[in-house]
Amino acid sequence: MNLKYNLEFDICGIIIHIVLLVILNSLYSKSENNQLFKRFLFISLISGIFDVISAITISYSTRLPVYVNLFTNTVYFVSAACTAYKMYLYIYTCVDFKPRFDIFASHLVLFVYFILLAANCFTGIIFNFAGGTYNAGPLYLLNYLVPFFYFLHFTYLLVFKSELFSEKQKILHSFIIILPVAAIIIQIIYPKNLLTFFAYAIFSVIMLFSLETPDFEELEYLRKNLENEVERQTATANERREKIQTMSMEIVEALADAIDAKDSYTNGHSLRVAKYSVLLAESLGWHGEQLDILKRCALLHDVGKIGIPDSILQKPMKLSDEEFAVIKNHTVTGSKILKNISSLPEASLAAKYHHECYDGTGYPEGLQGKNIPDYARIISIADAFDAMNTKRIYRDKLCREEIRRRLAEGSGTQFDPDLMEKFLMIMDMNLI
Repeated sequence: MNLKYNLEFDICGIIIHIVLLVILNSLYSKSENNQLFKRFLFISLISGIFDVISAITISYSTRLPVYVNLFTNTVYFVSAACTAYKMYLYIYTCVDFKPRFDIFASHLVLFVYFILLAANCFTGIIFNFAGGTYNAGPLYLLNYLVPFFYFLHFTYLLVFKSELFSEKQKILHSFIIILPVAAIIIQIIYPKNLLTFFAYAIFSVIMLFSLETPDFEELEYLRKNLENEVERQTATANERREKIQTMSMEIVEALADAIDAKDSYTNGHSLRVAKYSVLLAESLGWHGEQLDILKRCALLHDVGKIGIPDSILQKPMKLSDEEFAVIKNHTVTGSKILKNISSLPEASLAAKYHHECYDGTGYPEGLQGKNIPDYARIISIADAFDAMNTKRIYRDKLCREEIRRRLAEGSGTQFDPDLMEKFLMIMDMNLI
């Protein structure tokens, strides 16, 4: 027996196991899988310790009572079998394939082997110390019954049930099968050079630090749960935002109705202007948030009329210059009312400038061309169309041909020519 050779490999394996147990206890969570893996490492460590003890007692077998060697070697073989069994239980948790026959067979193999080890203490059929030396009995190869059963079983799973494993699991479990089997084969050929326990230590390192270790599986589980939680919270936030947006739009529409209600002849005007404005913007390729902002601006464009006396707003005759100046001032009043809405700064600009003319002759500031905000130029056209298309206190609504003619005449002077071209196209297609 090469005692020094055995001790070097076994002590290295013991040190590796102790380090792995410390890492598992210190850095890894106490999940069920991790606890199962820790129990595997602990029993494997016991096996390694008794491997060392049995190697020492065998080296001094002529000086020690036979029962001491029988005890140390029997404990070693029991712990080695339990190590293989615990490894089997741990790896089995990685796949969703657990027929009852497998569980029954795994327990049966372990039970039969323990019975044989107990019988060996009286018969020496597996190993004995006749003549004061360690001897292999006629059934010595049964020592490898338990590990070979589990390794062959996992080989079967990898070959015939490969769909149960991910690619990384296939690579990991192939190493778990190959390393101990190779060590056992070497040990069978060279029985004095024991590498089995060291092989366990090597693939334990692979199991712990690979992506398929229990902690990483738990992290993957947590990651998926986190993704699900993020999706759930995002969905909740989106639902809440949609409710707020709906409520906000309802408030804006209610305010627009309140404004229009001041004059029965213009009732519904703001809603229609918003509708026409959105149709024009859609023809320009606007979408999403742009359309939403435009709709709100259009609904609120006449909010300044709240400050106009009913006597002026509903006057059936031509307005005086002073009265018309009051009417014109609704743009400035509306801008002041809306300027504090920080979430919709466009509304203040649209209210203020929707009566500006493209040639600079409009009010309140005489802006010209593209200096007039986009929202105001769009609303200006929709506002003019609805004014001509509805009955007012001082006139009936105009016919469609007359409305089109007046709008076309205003292109380039009162209205943005590019926008008006699109609007007339919409009219000709009977979309309005």
